[in-house]
Formats: sequence, structure tokens, C-alpha cells
Amino acid sequence: ALEDFDEQTLSDFTKENEKFAPYVEPLLRNDVFKLFALDPDIEEAFATNLNVIVAPVDMPLRDWVARENASTRRVAVPGSLRTSYVTTPAGEAARVSWLLELNSGGEKKTVRSVQYMFQDAGSGYVLTFSTLPSLTTKYEPTFRKSAESFRLG
Repeated sequence: ALEDFDEQTLSDFTKENEKFAPYVEPLLRNDVFKLFALDPDIEEAFATNLNVIVAPVDMPLRDWVARENASTRRVAVPGSLRTSYVTTPAGEAARVSWLLELNSGGEKKTVRSVQYMFQDAGSGYVLTFSTLPSLTTKYEPTFRKSAESFRLG
């Protein structure tokens, strides 16, 4: 779980990436992170990863996605945010992708994130996959299969 990350690592991340601090700290405080998984096959000094967030949602899927996209747009590389809607075995889901720039150890990296957003019974489920743009073609089929395997209830 994310609370298992040591405080120094999270502190260093938010210091190097100040624009993310307002988002990271409330997520940790409210215990919405349910899973954080890293690919052990590190490529180009980056671990492709998945995180799963579950939080209360009291609005229709498309309204929720629009609200979340407004927040994502603040941290995404300008013009990179894309949204579509897909049908999965768990029902309709939003597929949102964007690029973001992170600092790590004084080095800037561009990361591609792909989110699948689901709703059920007043809860929102967000699966966020992140990898390097150069690895997108390699990982996209795995991201899609994983999202299609997601079940609610």
C-alpha cells in the first residue's frame, strides 16, 4: 500500500514536483489508494506501474470524468489529455490518457499515463497505468487487458 512508502521518499517527490503535492497528500490522508504495483522489469530507469484508487462519487460517469479531467489538465503536458469511452465486461468506462513531466533525482522524465475510470454503487474506481512514452506500444495491450479484466461488485 502507498502508506508503506517511507515519508522521505514521498517528501522528496513532492519537493521535486511541487505541482503534485496538493494531490498526493490528500490521497494519502484519505486512504483511497487500494493498490500500487510496479513492474520489476525496470527499463530506461523507470518502473512501469499501476495504481488503483477507490473513492465516493455522487455524479454520473461523464460528469465525474469532466471534473477529474479539470484537475488532470493542471498537471498534464498542455494539449496531451485525451478522453474516450469504452465498453468493458464491468460496463462503460472512461479511458483517459495524458503526458506529464516529473522530476526524479534532478532529472526530468516525461511519463504517459492511461486511466480507466469505472463507477458502481456510489463509488468511483480509477486504474492508472504509467509508463514511458517510448514503452507505450509495448505496454498498451497489457493495460487494456488488465482494464478489461476489472470487475465490480
